[in-house]
Amino acid sequence: MSHYTVSESIRSMSDLRGMFPTGEADEMNWCFLSTSGIHGTYRTLDDIEAPDSDDSPSRITVLVVAPRMVRCGYGDIEVAGEDVPWLRRLVESTLSAVAESQRGNLMPEAGV
Repeated sequence: MSHYTVSESIRSMSDLRGMFPTGEADEMNWCFLSTSGIHGTYRTLDDIEAPDSDDSPSRITVLVVAPRMVRCGYGDIEVAGEDVPWLRRLVESTLSAVAESQRGNLMPEAGV
């Protein structure tokens, strides 16, 4: 991807795993799930794991942000049950990376 782009570039878990080979986000790449109904679904990982959810693969919307390059990639991908723990770790590390990137910009009592 070049600088300053938004593209529908994520088509599978394989694509996403290729973008995050360690399974964790960092200051260069963040991943958000369940972001929009206009290019996918608001379905969450909790929805996929819900007891009333069938065992067939489910779809989830992904948004990958590369803040330093001002790039966004998105897609609506099929997720199997074994992908859920990997995705949860990716989202958790994304939130940590976002918070770290904003250190010095938050209210002191925010604890970041």
